[in-house]
Amino acid sequence: MSKFIPATRQNLPTLLLMAVLIALLGYQSVANRTETDPAPQATTGSGKIATFDLEKTFNSLDQKKAADATLLAVAETMNAEGEAEHKKIKQMEAELEDHLEGTPKFKELLEKYSQASYQYRALLEFDKAKIDRERAKTLKQIYVDIRKAVGVMAQERGYDIVFVDDSINEIPAAGEEETNRQISARRMVYTSASVDITQELIAHMNKSFKDAGGVVPPKPPTTASPKTP
Repeated sequence: MSKFIPATRQNLPTLLLMAVLIALLGYQSVANRTETDPAPQATTGSGKIATFDLEKTFNSLDQKKAADATLLAVAETMNAEGEAEHKKIKQMEAELEDHLEGTPKFKELLEKYSQASYQYRALLEFDKAKIDRERAKTLKQIYVDIRKAVGVMAQERGYDIVFVDDSINEIPAAGEEETNRQISARRMVYTSASVDITQELIAHMNKSFKDAGGVVPPKPPTTASPKTP
């Protein structure tokens, strides 16, 4: 009997789930920082300016944590479906190895295997695209809600301008092109007349989320790295 060599040995559904987990953990990387400064007070003068850390705000919002949990549940469902299809393909691989290449039965099984493999790859691509769309939709909605909350706070506290303070985070080590892009994207260099409202904004939005019936999910358990079969 000839030795049939499958096209791939990677456990792709697990890799898909791990990609989502890594993305979610990456978004939460800044949330561990703490602030102990007292609540800010509006500055005096004709132009009251406030600033906030957009990245920290994103990563500290209960609204985002709940959205991340929903996305993770979707990814786990997709992963289970993908695993089931993956097992079927592995069974077909085993059946092909039990038949001589070129025989009618081998050709019949090979055709089924090729069709199942194509459908499996299409399923993975569809799942990845769906997760990406959901992530983009979530990020956009949270950003819109942040802008609305900033507007409400600015009117209540008398801020004339509210900037995103992009000078807080260091420019990451990278090549010349990426470094130039990072520098060109920065708008805030220095100000001594602004008030940092990051913590106040986070507290305001988390309270609004809770008051609207939002529930913060528990932290997901740590997932072990997938093994390549």
